[in-house]
Amino acid sequence: MQYKTHALGGITTGLIASHMIIDTLQATPSLPLFLTGASVYASVTVGGVIGSLFPDVDHPNSYMGRRLPFLSRPIQLASKASKDSFLKHRGLFHTLLFVFCLSLGLYALMSYFIDGLMFHVLRFFLIGFFLGNVNHILLDTCTKSGTYLFYPFVKKKISILPVVTGSFGEVVFAGVYLLSMIVIIGGM
Repeated sequence: MQYKTHALGGITTGLIASHMIIDTLQATPSLPLFLTGASVYASVTVGGVIGSLFPDVDHPNSYMGRRLPFLSRPIQLASKASKDSFLKHRGLFHTLLFVFCLSLGLYALMSYFIDGLMFHVLRFFLIGFFLGNVNHILLDTCTKSGTYLFYPFVKKKISILPVVTGSFGEVVFAGVYLLSMIVIIGGM
């Protein structure tokens, strides 16, 4: 899928997650007031968008790869040096285990170095980042190329739909995300 479709997926996922988080926070009256509303929507949705684009950092010509060359270039060099297709695009960075470990590692670092209001904002950002990554991987699993979704437990690429990147099928996904966003924002 193209970065625009992934970004729409990240926004939609972020909005849905924000709505659920705010409902939970409002049911917990002991939490500070700043943890509801705009700060949650902003941090979770921005995290969702960045997370939805992040897995393509393994490709230096991708939207994220061009913005993070200090990550994408070493990944590309490792990919070229290895004969293992798992290190190439839609390999390691497109697995659920990697996303889980990355998010857990970021949370551990954040917990150690950050506290107070910034911790809460970044915690919500990280929720969006995690969900955006998962959304990206599931979208790419819907393409003909597939992903190593369950690696290392299943060492085979999984493709659940024959959608070709840039095709009408991808436009349908983008349209569903766009309509979902309109419904979510309209219901706020």
